[in-house]
Amino acid sequence: MARADAELAAEKQLQQRLEANSQRMEAVQMVEKRSIEADKSKKRFDFLISIVQTTDLIGQGAAPSLLPTDCSGDLTAREMLEAGAKRLESDYTLAEHPLSRAAMMNAIGDACRSLGLFAQAERMLTNPLKIRSENLPDNHPDLAESDYNPGWYFHEIGNYPWAGSLYDQALKIRRSIDTAKGQRLTANTLHKMA
Repeated sequence: MARADAELAAEKQLQQRLEANSQRMEAVQMVEKRSIEADKSKKRFDFLISIVQTTDLIGQGAAPSLLPTDCSGDLTAREMLEAGAKRLESDYTLAEHPLSRAAMMNAIGDACRSLGLFAQAERMLTNPLKIRSENLPDNHPDLAESDYNPGWYFHEIGNYPWAGSLYDQALKIRRSIDTAKGQRLTANTLHKMA
């Protein structure tokens, strides 16, 4: 009986150690995940700051003596978006974070669409769809956004069949999001399809 109790105690102690190790591993994974997310956020932040600081339109580090004399320093939203789009296409520091790059392209593309800058909008909105399709599961909400926003673009330029196809794909994903936000996104998509 004492031997059975000792074996039971040893087994319980082993189980507790295994559970403690499992909890430590989960904590380490959580820290690593947060570190990766922080790195992504920092890259996005740095990129966006670099766009806002684009008073140096000729790329010379904003040295006043190197700026053109007709440069007033007043930057329009269009110029900032164009600078951001150009930077995204040429800046490879975001290459290791394709989903961050896709998110920024999507934001710039949607802003271009809303301003009627359709040539830039199409390029900025169709690339995130490709990037996210290659890197996310088929039911991911970001993929729905990458279907919806170019759908809106194609809707606005009158290509209704292509817009409808993209809206359908976005709707399929958004209907599976079981939150208030998912319901709002579903309603928004249905509204665009009407």
